[in-house]
Amino acid sequence: DVELVGLTGAINDAIGSANGKNTVTYSEVAPTPADEGIPGDTWWVGMDGRPEEVLATNLATNPSFTSLNNQIGGGTMSASSGTAVIVTADWSESGDTALKVTPTASANTTAVDQMTRENTATATDAGKTFTISANIHLEAAQTGSLWSHPRRIVVRTRYGGFTSASYAYSDSAPNEPGTHRVSVTFTLQPNTEWWYFMLTNGSSTVPVFWDSIIVEEGSGSGQYFDGDTPSGTSDNDPHYRWTGAPHASTSEQYLPEIGSGAWNIIEQYQYTPDGWTQVELSHEVIATVDLGKATVGELDGIRIMGKTVRGEQLSGDAIDGKVITGANIRTSASGARVQLDAGGVRVF
Repeated sequence: DVELVGLTGAINDAIGSANGKNTVTYSEVAPTPADEGIPGDTWWVGMDGRPEEVLATNLATNPSFTSLNNQIGGGTMSASSGTAVIVTADWSESGDTALKVTPTASANTTAVDQMTRENTATATDAGKTFTISANIHLEAAQTGSLWSHPRRIVVRTRYGGFTSASYAYSDSAPNEPGTHRVSVTFTLQPNTEWWYFMLTNGSSTVPVFWDSIIVEEGSGSGQYFDGDTPSGTSDNDPHYRWTGAPHASTSEQYLPEIGSGAWNIIEQYQYTPDGWTQVELSHEVIATVDLGKATVGELDGIRIMGKTVRGEQLSGDAIDGKVITGANIRTSASGARVQLDAGGVRVF
């Protein structure tokens, strides 16, 4: 036997109690203003499995100058008066071939415009930001400069007719021998007609090499990659592929697809008095995290502790420890220095 007494009051009490509880929603789409909530509600956006996620696209074709047809990205390499531009294997950071620029003493002050990549802009390009980066290599110290273009990347955009143009410059590469990475970021105006970039060599007669070129959309410069780079060792390591013919098309850095059954969260939203607001995952949101493996571009912290820290280079103001074991400990890489190695202690 069921006795229905005071049913309306009981329902109102239940509704009042439920209204004080926050809800968590899992969806494949972000919330809209029509989705009601109360302050504190959480909305996770994710997917079942993961499609092939493209991390970055190198818009420059043949970035390591493998092809000998003197082309990159649809443009052509051109030399100014007195400048020799060749593709050579004398030096290459990418393990293939590089662009070598050899100015002559008689005309080295006009040795610019070694290589251009011209792109016809479209209406959809308006407001887009691009970053161009490349390695420049000097085998000997280089002196002098070329008006406003000393050993750097120069981008020129044309808009509103032939008489209207603007330039963007990378930082000038150092004069010291060695390999240096330079990059330049620029944004296309709404009426941009075309844009191109130049790799300049400065006014010295010392040859320079250009290699490992990346042209990508965005305000940051990624690491050099092309379709010849080996795939990652796991699904969460970057993989690389050509989007067309090898060394004759753009290339992509991506994470491969993983199977269904795993829910991958890509965004988080929280309901506030102003409605749904996207939450950036930070230490204010996640106080503690235990990771089996993490791949990051940059890691900042007050204290980073671990049993083993591996890397190509460790740089810091001070290193304090009980035991430091190494094959070579020295105060400088060259010149006057004190060196401790397997042979003993030596002073140069």
